[in-house]
Amino acid sequence: QRYQSEDLMDAWAVVVGLFRELVFSAAHLFGGSIGAGVLAVSVATRLALLPLTLRVARRVREHQQRVRALAPELERLRRRYGSDRARLAEETMTLYRRRGVRLMPGGVFGSMALQLPISLALYQAVAQGIGRGARFLWIRDLAAPDPTVAAVAATLAGFAATTGDIVAIQDAMGEDPVPVDYGKVPW
Repeated sequence: QRYQSEDLMDAWAVVVGLFRELVFSAAHLFGGSIGAGVLAVSVATRLALLPLTLRVARRVREHQQRVRALAPELERLRRRYGSDRARLAEETMTLYRRRGVRLMPGGVFGSMALQLPISLALYQAVAQGIGRGARFLWIRDLAAPDPTVAAVAATLAGFAATTGDIVAIQDAMGEDPVPVDYGKVPW
């Protein structure tokens, strides 16, 4: 078992090394800028994963439509079993099974299982030496946390969480949540 774990770690080191080489190659194309290389590999990776991302987005949209179609029946169940949470959950699951609706749309976990290691490998390639001391735009060290990037990321995450909360509240109140047309999303 110890050898299996070492083999897995060796395979992971190969994947991280591949991303490191891709970043260096891209940096060479952009005049030696490691930051531009990281950006180019990140964009290329996202473009390569775009078909998968779009397929999952379509499945999520279809799932939302199927759940929305069950809204009148779900409301009846809430009125009937509102005080008994366990029974409400059981009846909801029975309704979902009867109508062929899953809790999560198919392919979401598979997509995450593919995208997460790729993102982690790129992150580790940058954090383990590529970015040490390398500058890009206003960032002094690509391997160190940047307060500006952290503030922008925190703001965007807060906005996304707040928007999600508003949609959940609207949905719970029976109002139409903000419609999202994934066919027109620019990614």
